[in-house]
Amino acid sequence: MSAGRYTVNVLRAQIGTTRGQHDVGAECWCVQLAELPLLEWAPPKDATSVGLKVQPRLLHREVSLADVAKITHAIQRRSLRPLGPANLTANGDGVHPTYATGQDVVLDWTLTSEARAGSDPEVDLECRADACVLELWAAGVLKATFTVDPEGPYTLTNAALVAALGSETDFTVRAYLALGGYRSLDSDAITVCRV
Repeated sequence: MSAGRYTVNVLRAQIGTTRGQHDVGAECWCVQLAELPLLEWAPPKDATSVGLKVQPRLLHREVSLADVAKITHAIQRRSLRPLGPANLTANGDGVHPTYATGQDVVLDWTLTSEARAGSDPEVDLECRADACVLELWAAGVLKATFTVDPEGPYTLTNAALVAALGSETDFTVRAYLALGGYRSLDSDAITVCRV
């Protein structure tokens, strides 16, 4: 070990479990048992990825760390991010919305909560988001991004639409919720067609 480098030993097929094959990139959980210490590591605030090496060890023999390929893992900071919005609509239509020449487009969405899975479905739960991020896409190219209040609706004026797209045309809106600058990993999207 040296500065910024740590070693974690993982034992498979323990406590009555069966050792199995795992795909590259499969999710791994570290569980603290009784008084055994659990390593905690926090990446630097500006880090976007971390390099890891998985060093196989069997019967007190291990592969040299120099011979093990490095795995680069993206740091997502999932616990800091809210869930994405649901039920995105444009002009009240969530299936095939349209707009006419000179018309504004009113976007609306439903706020979500991570606590929904563990509560009564009839209870409204507070959303953690402090913003909604709306992206306008046309022909597979990001044309504009708007950061707005998380509570909808939001009116996308025709002037803003033309300024972003260059003309009145079909476009896709992709909506994310955000908290403290961290966007949700999931989003909702809808394509709006000009008639």
